[in-house]
Amino acid sequence: MSRVGTLFLNLGKWLDGENPGSGPQDGTPSDGLNGDKDKIDVAIGTGHAADGSHKAAVIDATNIKSTAVDGSTLEQDVTTKKLRVKDQGIGTAKLADDSVTKTKLAADTAGPGIVQNTDGSLSPNVDNSTIGVNAGGQIYLKASATPSSFTLVFSFEPGSTVPRYGGIPVNGSVGVAIPKSGKILSVYLTTTGGGVVSATGSQAFAAGAKIGFGVDAGVNAPRVNGVMSFAAYCDDDLAFATVYGEYD
Repeated sequence: MSRVGTLFLNLGKWLDGENPGSGPQDGTPSDGLNGDKDKIDVAIGTGHAADGSHKAAVIDATNIKSTAVDGSTLEQDVTTKKLRVKDQGIGTAKLADDSVTKTKLAADTAGPGIVQNTDGSLSPNVDNSTIGVNAGGQIYLKASATPSSFTLVFSFEPGSTVPRYGGIPVNGSVGVAIPKSGKILSVYLTTTGGGVVSATGSQAFAAGAKIGFGVDAGVNAPRVNGVMSFAAYCDDDLAFATVYGEYD
């Protein structure tokens, strides 16, 4: 006696001693062993053609068992029933090193001080006037951004010989630190009566030197680290002492 075949299953013949089960062989549904042949045929036929070949390289069943997806990285499309990557399902650990290229960067990747180029790469946002980027890709301060000269104004309280800079006493060795080397060229003294006394010279100083002003025994002079420079003489009470210089 032969088994009843299907479109996708050739069940062959029953062997001697083999139990054909309680299912009918005419295709009538049953709970018997042979009654499940149609269910098996439907399952195989879903992804295969009549000749046994795959219909497509996709999982396209009406239903996919829940064990096929984890719900965090993979999910089943409710309409097509196909597998797909879940939104936000790919974590950093899934990305290979150096796998994200500049063309994949969003515009908001560039924060303050950074600009995104047309090719997607990121660069420092420089004005090319005070700050630039050289051929080696290094940021540098342009010459135009560095002042060539400086002015220090020291003030005096009425009746006092102690100079102040920004309200802070800077007499003696205390002074204003200058970041670059240069020289003091002139000093202008303004008296409380409105008179002006000036003196010129050339007193060099190194980077980091402290420039101050001192009044000792009627000798008014700029100070470099507390050491008197060229002097301007004035017998009246001082209101301001203005020191001019230039950087090397």
